Amino acid sequence: MSHFDYLRTGMLRNEVDVYVKMWESKPDEITLFVSEFNVLTQTQQRKGVWILDHLSQKNAGAVQPYRDYLYDLVTHSKDSSVRRESFGILYNLELTEEQDGRMLERAFCTLSSHDVETAERHQALQWVLRAAKVYPELYDEIIAGIELVKDIGTPAWKRYSSKLIPKLETKKAKAISSKAKK
Repeated sequence: MSHFDYLRTGMLRNEVDVYVKMWESKPDEITLFVSEFNVLTQTQQRKGVWILDHLSQKNAGAVQPYRDYLYDLVTHSKDSSVRRESFGILYNLELTEEQDGRMLERAFCTLSSHDVETAERHQALQWVLRAAKVYPELYDEIIAGIELVKDIGTPAWKRYSSKLIPKLETKKAKAISSKAKK
């Protein structure tokens, strides 16, 4: 019997909220999860990272000490669910300049990859859209990445990306116009 048997298939959202509060009030639980991560079942890994994602949205400071470990998960995990949740966690944390640059690079690769799940691609999209607010010249690259994978994936992704591209074109035009006025 594992300490993390409560991380199981079929967890309901309200249960996750209970564990988020528990992990926030007992930081040793996070430390134990991270230290035992490699011996946990795939389900326990996925559910634990899900809890960390929700905790990072509520209290990024509680997860910040594990930034480097989570960065390693997003860059090396074979499990798309773990990568996706880790993307979300890191989105909420303060990264080093090098990590931020590498995450942006990874996000662009994920966005235009034919081999990732739609949910992971969506996390990458959030990352690059945030960067485009600071660096509007990235819109061309974002649009090109979406164009590459627009016709693969789920029907929902196809519809979403088809509607998103014109919106990004508009944002790009506004950003260029705004930059030209300055």
